[in-house]
Amino acid sequence: MSGTKKPFADPEYTQVSNDALDYVLPVCSPACWKLLSAIIRKTKGWHKAEDELSYSQLELLTGMARATVAEAIKEALEAGYIERKRAGVSFEYSLNKDFELQTSSEIELVQELNQTSSEIEPIPVQKLNTQKKEIKTERNKAGAPNGAAPEPTHKEPTASQAMFQALADVCGYTDLKQLTQTARGVLNRHEKQLRAAGYTPEFIAQDFRAWWYQHDFRGRKRQKPTPDQVVKTIDTVPRDLAGDYEAGLERRRKEAAAILYGENA
Repeated sequence: MSGTKKPFADPEYTQVSNDALDYVLPVCSPACWKLLSAIIRKTKGWHKAEDELSYSQLELLTGMARATVAEAIKEALEAGYIERKRAGVSFEYSLNKDFELQTSSEIELVQELNQTSSEIEPIPVQKLNTQKKEIKTERNKAGAPNGAAPEPTHKEPTASQAMFQALADVCGYTDLKQLTQTARGVLNRHEKQLRAAGYTPEFIAQDFRAWWYQHDFRGRKRQKPTPDQVVKTIDTVPRDLAGDYEAGLERRRKEAAAILYGENA
């Protein structure tokens, strides 16, 4: 069943929350989980809400290099697992007790299968007839004009893929191949929310982007929005400007160009 969980809500013991193990561990990177374990040990392990930790301490606690620790901190902050505030020359770290995770039916299915795996008999592997594939390839080539190979068909992105791309672009994720598993999960969750609310990839890429850099105080400081900030602020962006959407959209495009590229509106 789908629902929300609070993996870091205060338990009545110092052990790691079951929800953290069941729902966070499968989706975060190994480095991120090491970092979370260190923070859990230094906070809940000592009955504290937060603890001041230097990079050197985190390197020692996790056994990771400084660059890996920095990447793990970035992932945990972006996902919303932890909170951090400046404390002199270092930072104070705490678990985000208000963090809510949309449970995945896929994860629950895996857990269910693990519980019954001993009862499942292995399926015998069948040998594939590769000759059929070769015959089909020859027919395709023969059927093409002048004996040329058939042109590859262009596959249009699905609604989910288009929204994922638009959200990633507006949030500054330029290389999707470099996304961490946690960041990809956050984008997937929020793109579903945006589509369910009736928004389109074009609205995110054009209208929201223009509004963010012109009207939001963080955008005016040239800060890119996070996926969570997009979802929380998008209702502020008017869908129908002055009763004429096309004219309003064109005006917003010019505003965005002026803001982003210094062009004349």
